[in-house]
Amino acid sequence: MTAFFSVELYFAVIALLTLGEGPHASSLVQHVSIGKEFSTKCDGKIAGVDGISAVRGVTIFKNGTKIYDAKPNSKPTIDPSVSSWKINVTWYPGSSNPTGFNVTIKIPSAKKKDEGRLQCQASGKGKELLTYLFVHDGGFDSLCPEKWGAYPPLEKCVYVDPKMSKKWSEANSHCKDEHSGQLVVIPDQAFDEYLTSTLGLKTGKVWIGLTDKEKESTFKWTSGKEATYKNWASAPQASKTKNCVQKDMQGGAWQDEDCNKTLPFICEQKSSQGLTLMQMLMIGGAVLGGVLVIGLIGFCWTRRPRSSSSKSDGPAGEGDAASKAPDDASVSEMEADDEEDEEDEDEFLEEEDEEEEDYDDD
Repeated sequence: MTAFFSVELYFAVIALLTLGEGPHASSLVQHVSIGKEFSTKCDGKIAGVDGISAVRGVTIFKNGTKIYDAKPNSKPTIDPSVSSWKINVTWYPGSSNPTGFNVTIKIPSAKKKDEGRLQCQASGKGKELLTYLFVHDGGFDSLCPEKWGAYPPLEKCVYVDPKMSKKWSEANSHCKDEHSGQLVVIPDQAFDEYLTSTLGLKTGKVWIGLTDKEKESTFKWTSGKEATYKNWASAPQASKTKNCVQKDMQGGAWQDEDCNKTLPFICEQKSSQGLTLMQMLMIGGAVLGGVLVIGLIGFCWTRRPRSSSSKSDGPAGEGDAASKAPDDASVSEMEADDEEDEEDEDEFLEEEDEEEEDYDDD
């Protein structure tokens, strides 16, 4: 039952981003149990990049909001929302016109409020997704099959085999028949960036589950939903053959392509953290059964026999005496009945005497 409710413990997505030769973190994907410690770093050498002679500052963002800002020879500022975090910066070779930096981020005890995407930016340069951190309840390893990547925010498991290539329709059938899934559906930018950065394909193109086969220029996912989020490298052209969409794993952008072309592909399936219909029915049945049992106990309690002492408002014992002592009206009725019985008996005896006399005369 514990596994069923792991869905209540949602997952953080934290990304450290970089620029040119600049910041980089320790690994692409990391995860930590709730309450455990997490640490990472953002560092790099800026001098000599795009004419920059020294590092002017480093900023950390969470969900697009600045939470930490540091400049050489100045005291860093940190947002109260992450006051429990330990963030430190080191300038090298020194704080006077530094050519590089090192920012360490430590979360002593990961909590739900720590969820979000982190970005690291130095000297105002561009960013590139580098690290994801998933904060979970300890059941992380059981969410997805071995070698599959877990993306808990959408309850997805994803997998790509760079050595396997198929046509678009064959790839989708493979995902369905072999993995009970489909070609990957990408509903937002965060998931799109996750795929680009974490699946281990630095170059090459892969099929995703988007096509306009049914209606030209109306792109729908394998789930049947029309695409709202799009990441086109260039606007797709009307074509009788280029009706399927590929994703460039180096830059991340999409492009329409001939559906008969063979490419590697990304499969997705639902992670095991979601409840199945049968599980929900079982839980619902158990809850309903408990309610019925409690209701039955309550009904039986209200219908229980009451003690005789509760029949009178008077002092203890008066109720019993009152219930045993007949009232005056009852006594009168009983006496009247006795008198009627005696009269009937007298009449019966008189009739018998008369019959005996008649018998004797005969």
